[in-house]
Amino acid sequence: EKKVSELQEATLNFVKEARELFPSKKLVVLEELPSPLDFYRNYVSQNTPVIIKKAAKDWPALEKWKTDEYLCDILKDKPVTVDFTPDGCADSIWKDEIFVTPHTEKMTFKKFLSIFHSTKRDPMELPDSETSKPEGFNSTCVPYIQHQNDNFSQDFEQLFCDVPKDIPFASEAFNSKPDATNFWLGDERSLTSLHKDHYENLYVVICGEKIFTLYPPFDYHLLYEKQFPTGQWHMTHHSETTTDFKKYKWELKKDEGKEVPWIQVDPEEIDYSKFPLQRHAKPYTVVVSEGDMLYLPALWYHHVRQIPDEKGRTIAVNYWYDMQFDIKYQYWKLLESYTQILNGTSTNTNGGAKGEDKQTEGGLEG
Repeated sequence: EKKVSELQEATLNFVKEARELFPSKKLVVLEELPSPLDFYRNYVSQNTPVIIKKAAKDWPALEKWKTDEYLCDILKDKPVTVDFTPDGCADSIWKDEIFVTPHTEKMTFKKFLSIFHSTKRDPMELPDSETSKPEGFNSTCVPYIQHQNDNFSQDFEQLFCDVPKDIPFASEAFNSKPDATNFWLGDERSLTSLHKDHYENLYVVICGEKIFTLYPPFDYHLLYEKQFPTGQWHMTHHSETTTDFKKYKWELKKDEGKEVPWIQVDPEEIDYSKFPLQRHAKPYTVVVSEGDMLYLPALWYHHVRQIPDEKGRTIAVNYWYDMQFDIKYQYWKLLESYTQILNGTSTNTNGGAKGEDKQTEGGLEG
């Protein structure tokens, strides 16, 4: 018990000293694109996020994507992958019990937009049966284009005429092209739970705004990661002959014998009695507006909210560059091992293999 206490104190001291040594007490905001050398030297090598204002000011998408009509005309009948949830929380913990992935369907972009706009209902106006338990027909439905694994190249390739296929200063700094480019379209109903990705991320907002809550990798000890059983939402339509997305039924199907590690802390509603170490955390909150770019370094934990534009949409594109699995990654794995030992959650996995502990296929937002 004494050694556990000493290890806990040593780990908290590590977090405190790491924060004191961190190069920036608040996120740096740049007014112009950095050179590849400055970007790598000042931000990538130091694992430090940075906001680049109006980085996409010359992208055609910034004007053209303001109308649904343009997007529908370009994409025509191309099938796109859409994720559905009853509450807007895809890839998240349900009732503190289970990690749940969304229901997924393929449909035309025009059909998605019809569903997206027609299902907007204020949860505060729903009966208790709908807000507390997503079962029974006429439940809430939240569609969100957030399926990753390079969904831009697969489902939205026609839109590459409006955005670049890579970020030139980043491609030169990383000496590689993006591993994946992803397209996002949702609204204030959808959020992304706290998680990390094994990618260097350049995130650009085209319409609306995104609110990121960020924790540096050394805060892992304060985030209460835990193994959760997994499951998936399944949505049943009112009848086989209708596509009325206001009438459907939800079912949560659990996976047999499968678990994933996930963060328990919700930055918007922190229960300090349950998560007392959160008192030591100092997250960053940053708003990414239309045309702005966020560089989000690999292994940074992030939670994401959305603010839609006047047409009720938040649209973004992000570029994932592969991270370097170097000595810094091994230091993080050491912190992870210490934390799991202290929490009694060690999974006895080796820490050196590239990508072996990715939390979901393709990761989550950002």
